Amino acid sequence: MLDKLKELVAIMPGIEYVALNLLVTIAILIIGWTLSSFAGRTVQKLAARSSKIDPTIVPMVYTVTVWAIRVFVIVAVLARFGVQTASIIAVLGAAGLAVGLALQGTLQNIAAGIMLLALRPLRTGEYISVVGKADGTVAEVGLFLTRLIQFDGVHLSLPNSLVWGNTIINYSRNAAGAEANGGGYVLTKTDSSGNRLGIDKDSYQTPAELFELGTKISLIEDKLFLGVSAYYQTYFRSPPGGADTQYKNKGIEVDLNYQPNRNFFATFSYGYIDSRTESAIDLLDFTTYSNIRTQGLPQNQFNALASYTFDNGFGASINGTLASEINNNYAGTIVIPWQFEIDASVFYTYKDWNFKVALLNVTDEENWAAPNGLYGSQSILAEEGFRTEFTVTYSF
Repeated sequence: MLDKLKELVAIMPGIEYVALNLLVTIAILIIGWTLSSFAGRTVQKLAARSSKIDPTIVPMVYTVTVWAIRVFVIVAVLARFGVQTASIIAVLGAAGLAVGLALQGTLQNIAAGIMLLALRPLRTGEYISVVGKADGTVAEVGLFLTRLIQFDGVHLSLPNSLVWGNTIINYSRNAAGAEANGGGYVLTKTDSSGNRLGIDKDSYQTPAELFELGTKISLIEDKLFLGVSAYYQTYFRSPPGGADTQYKNKGIEVDLNYQPNRNFFATFSYGYIDSRTESAIDLLDFTTYSNIRTQGLPQNQFNALASYTFDNGFGASINGTLASEINNNYAGTIVIPWQFEIDASVFYTYKDWNFKVALLNVTDEENWAAPNGLYGSQSILAEEGFRTEFTVTYSF
């Protein structure tokens, strides 16, 4: 028993040394980990407040700062137990080579993330599309992943190498703005660092050309007028969620107006338009289409109107329109068929006042329309059926 006590007393200094090192090690780890988190948050806040630092790089700066301090903490802990620093570096080098060979894709993500931050094809808050993969608003570009927030609020994480290795469409830097129902982008000038300087008025201008040739002929003692014109037009627009797209329109217009006296007036018109775009990307399945008909426009449209006004101010009119098929998606699978609508109205004019009752879609047709006259948005809207409107106007 006495021999065992002597052995315990002999090894007690060693136990005390190990216990002391263990306590110091735990203290170093706790202090180091806390300090790294504090330093990372401090750098993150300072970077976020600075107008000269791109917010896209803030998450990566935070990560690098935190783990740089933690690596030093781990080295200090190992040194506390007598492990040589040179040995640590050699082991880390060998391990790094082995890990690098095993995780080539991961290292590609780090390299791709650095390239994304260096060349900045995208920034935090910008709406982008990684062609063939996904689209959304950039929330973060990290060491390994780029995080997007889609329009429905879904958070999507993509490997940096996937983003860097595919075509990136940045809609927030679209020079033509966006055609949309009640929305769009505010364009600003930026300096070499990407900082906003003010509204760039020139960016709201898009190139457009129109060539038109026409003539107007008077017939039947200036009671019948015939107008004929042909035109060719090119312009750029951007459908919602789409890049700058060139549209080419060509067509003819024929107008026939007849007014034998001041009471009666009749007109007939016909319009033909061949509107196409050279190429477009369907953002639902990322299919590229070429030489496609513009969405939302009928190729043929007829219109006829007749109106008669009595000398006492009462009058009536009837109007009819007939439109051909309307394409509403790039693939040409969502098509509104031929449709017509007939409207009628009675009115009364007294001095500067005008009273009117309109009967719209008197035959109660089930008609359809595109959400916008420029693009079909791959959907159709139901038009209203028969309805009446009463209006009162006063002319100053």
